Amino acid sequence: MRAVPALGLARLRHRPARWLLVLLGVAAAAALPVVAQGTSTVVASNALAHGIAGLPVGARSLIVSYPGVVITPAELAAFDSRAKTALATLSSAPIRSQLLFRRIADTRGGTFSLGATDDLGTAVRLTGGRLPTSCTPSRCEVVQLGLGAPALDPALGIVIVGTAVRTDPLLLKGTFDPGNDAPLLLADGVGPAQQLASLEQFQRSYGWVTSLDLGRVNALGVDAYIQQSAAVSDALSAAASGTVLTAPDDVLRTEQSRALLSARRFALLGGSAVVLLLGFAVIGAIGLRRDHTAFIALLRRRGARPSTVRSLTLAQAVIPVGLGTVLGLALGAVAAAWLAQRAAVPVATAAGDAVVGALPSAAVTLAVASLVVFATLAWPAADPGTGSASAWRGVDTVIAASIAIVALALARGTVSAAELSGGTDPLLLALPILGVLAGGLLAARVWPWTAAALAGLLPSSWLPPRLALLGALRRPLRPVATVAFLTGATAVVVFTGAYRATLEQGALDQAVFAVPLDARVTTGNNLERPFDVADPVAYGQLTTGGSAYPVVRAGGAVRVTSFQAAPLDVVGVDPAALPLIRSWSHVAGGLAPDEAARMIADHPPIAATGIAIPSGATSVSFPVAGTADQLTLVVWLKDSTGRDLGVELKPTSGSFSAPLPGLLTGASARITSFTLTESADYATKHQHNIGEGTTTVAVLAGQISLGQPEFRTSSAAIDSPDSSWTGWGSASAAVTPSPAGVLHVDYQLAGNRLVVTSGFVADPAPLPALVDAETAARAIGGRLTLSITGGAALPVRVVGVLPRFPTASNTFAILDGAALAARLDSGQPGSGASTEVWVHATADETRALADALHAPPYDRLSIALQAEREEALRTDPVAQGASGLLLVGAALALVLAALSLVLLVLVERRDESAEFYAWETDGLAPATLRWVLFLRALSVAGLAVPAGVLLGLVLSRVTTALVTVTAVGSAPEPPLTVSLDARWIGAVLVLGFGVAVGTSAAVAWRALREAVPLRPEGDPR
Repeated sequence: MRAVPALGLARLRHRPARWLLVLLGVAAAAALPVVAQGTSTVVASNALAHGIAGLPVGARSLIVSYPGVVITPAELAAFDSRAKTALATLSSAPIRSQLLFRRIADTRGGTFSLGATDDLGTAVRLTGGRLPTSCTPSRCEVVQLGLGAPALDPALGIVIVGTAVRTDPLLLKGTFDPGNDAPLLLADGVGPAQQLASLEQFQRSYGWVTSLDLGRVNALGVDAYIQQSAAVSDALSAAASGTVLTAPDDVLRTEQSRALLSARRFALLGGSAVVLLLGFAVIGAIGLRRDHTAFIALLRRRGARPSTVRSLTLAQAVIPVGLGTVLGLALGAVAAAWLAQRAAVPVATAAGDAVVGALPSAAVTLAVASLVVFATLAWPAADPGTGSASAWRGVDTVIAASIAIVALALARGTVSAAELSGGTDPLLLALPILGVLAGGLLAARVWPWTAAALAGLLPSSWLPPRLALLGALRRPLRPVATVAFLTGATAVVVFTGAYRATLEQGALDQAVFAVPLDARVTTGNNLERPFDVADPVAYGQLTTGGSAYPVVRAGGAVRVTSFQAAPLDVVGVDPAALPLIRSWSHVAGGLAPDEAARMIADHPPIAATGIAIPSGATSVSFPVAGTADQLTLVVWLKDSTGRDLGVELKPTSGSFSAPLPGLLTGASARITSFTLTESADYATKHQHNIGEGTTTVAVLAGQISLGQPEFRTSSAAIDSPDSSWTGWGSASAAVTPSPAGVLHVDYQLAGNRLVVTSGFVADPAPLPALVDAETAARAIGGRLTLSITGGAALPVRVVGVLPRFPTASNTFAILDGAALAARLDSGQPGSGASTEVWVHATADETRALADALHAPPYDRLSIALQAEREEALRTDPVAQGASGLLLVGAALALVLAALSLVLLVLVERRDESAEFYAWETDGLAPATLRWVLFLRALSVAGLAVPAGVLLGLVLSRVTTALVTVTAVGSAPEPPLTVSLDARWIGAVLVLGFGVAVGTSAAVAWRALREAVPLRPEGDPR
């Protein structure tokens, strides 16, 4: 038995080229998991850096803060030492000390922030004046950042000596951020500034800040770093109660989770490639069968025992497979090191982790590859009786088992990002592998029938194609195996191309779902709404060809039972915005955008109602008669931009009056409604009577009469062009306009607000709405009554159903924004105000739009840009890692597919040399035999390539439906939609198989060009 390994090695050394394909196929199969593991390590590091970089500056820092008032210099020094020592264990970056007082009022009703930092000159750049040079308890010099000049009380002792801009992005950010809606004054030195006598009792926060050190995080590992961060936080808090360490631990955990998910996804994406590479090893082993069979026959004639034959066959399988596995691990380690070096990740660690992580896969590859090569070499030649039938029964069994497991995976349903993050589902991992295996074997099973049928249809005069097909059918193993492999390889190419295109399309769809047009502007950190900062016209004029569309939102619900309601989003949009939404069929999933816009706009025109406010008016007053002494009267105003403002009217000798706010713009500002509520005194007494007694009290009731409003400028009365009370009414009070221009209101108040509005309709027609399928199923006769947050009821009629809508939750109602705003304001003034704006720009102006929105005054708002979100998704390290691995798998599959076709011609020429010799001696011309070789390869490709394309498309559709995970490792919203990059797939297939067919033709053309026919190869030694 000791001679068996030596004999096996001697066989490999005698003709090493014949075993090279087996070795290379196994090496590639073993290298791919190492590359995937290395990619996962690099992606983990890059994902962490990407996630941190995407945070606001203050959120990607480490901040130690301590709240309090003035402390002694000794105490400050102790705090400073303790904080810097603690931060040094978490980051090697410089540490900055800083101080921030609570916001302070100036003498004109404005506010400003006062702070300080050590080495101020390294944190700011002067734009005027000079840097501070002194700060004493009675007088402290500061520089000003931000717009506006605060009116400082001289008693504060604060002196502005210059203006500056921030150069250190960490200065007063994160938990110390004072906002950008008021000036910021900075002193040089935390110690001197905190002893300012005039602010001795003012609250302030002491802070120490440094940037997050990703090198330290990578060196320790995320889990260990977070544990150390927690230990530092506990130690600081124990040393001084109230001390807080703020660190982006949640971001670290999130990015680590995404990286782990990417590792499992890489296993999923690489599974089909691995089985394909093992299949190539089988193709190589099939090419060795004839030589191996002849050699085994020689050994048996010389008396070798069956156990010796089996051992030698096993040695010839294990040795090249083992060498291929070692070579694959080495190549994979080199590739992982190269990837790590490019990503600035520790090379030795990355390569070592990649190899260690891939060892289980390598062990499986070694065992499986050895088994399949051994089985291929040892499988007995089929006899005319039962051998061929038993082989096909084995193939049928594998096909049936694979299909059954795939069906089980389909029955299990979808796998989400959350489920995949918990561990790799074996069925999920097996899906592409078994799909490729079953599809390839099924194509191989069909090929003999197809070839036989085609040979029977060909005219007898077409000798080369008939010989090519019929000759292959006599010994079908090599053609059938090549059909299976070529089908699987083509399927992998198509699958990777389609899945990659699907993930890229998913990035666009997710960006559009979150930001329907080029920009989405919403309420800022200071609770300023978009129209508080600029009017709608200004948003539309940010770019030359741009436009802006206000959006109205309200919380709502639909009654399900007498005691239960289902929540939904109520969204009002301008119908003209819908056709501008990109990728509508994916993000909305139904109807055409033009049709959807027409449906929600199908309602009576909305006329401007209310009392017109004359231009230049600065105040308004109403003559009031009746029982108004216990009432609070608020008049609601709407300007030409759609902004709403409630102004309380104050009683003044028989009338109620109020100044008109300066925010009213445009000539079409109007008084649209007013509300009546109990006065604060009466409401307090009312509640006390109810709360302290056991009996109730009468509700506040009576009648008031309002005359026509009187407007004034700063110096004279001014007439309104339209001050009629006609059309005013209320759903909860009797409202009667008189011919004399007086509005009589009979009221009863039980603690609720009573609304009197212009253009009142007692029973308003339902508004048209697009809803989701679940909400539509609750409609009765196509009608729904939505309960709006705040108590208003909104009747709607369902005019269409959409699977989803951008920026909305799973249940929603989409209406015309102007109609929704008018209806909401009629029941609750001010509730129809727009809280966001969608801005559209032409394709060449998106950059200009981004620049404009990032500049003042829009920087006070929350800005989301579609292009930036899409770019962030496409360049996300997890997405790029998945895309790169897909391309590697596709490239390997394409190269091996081409080689398998060329190998078929080479092996057919060598192993069928006896048949070709007989045909040539019988008179067939060598040119005819060359045609036979080429057409045999072409017949294989003719079935395998179309079958592989179909299999790849089916596999991509099934995988996309089952694996509901985006390229960045999150749950897709909207769901992924299969996309086919037909140009990429077509170009790759045409190029790859064009080269393969061309090379096969060249190999066939060079064959059989000896001067005389050569005798068949028969010496196995």
